[in-house]
Amino acid sequence: MCSFFQVPVQSFELLYRASENNFSVELFHKLCDGVADTVVLIETNHGKVIGGYTPIPWEKSSESFKQLEDDSG
Repeated sequence: MCSFFQVPVQSFELLYRASENNFSVELFHKLCDGVADTVVLIETNHGKVIGGYTPIPWEKSSESFKQLEDDSG
C-alpha cells in the first residue's frame, strides 16, 4: 500500500471485511460510520481489485447517494 500511495503511511486498520461479516450493510455502518480518510478495496468475481479513497466520513443515508456541498471556494 505504501508504494501505491508513494507517501509514508503510518498504519492501516481493517474496519470491515464483507466476506467475514456476511456482507452486512448494517454492520458496515456500525463499524465505519463517522470514520474519515478510508480506503476501500474490492475484489470482483473475476479476480480484479478495484478501490478508492475518501477523506469524507462514512454516514448511513436513506438515499442512494448523498451529494456534499463544494466548500473549496
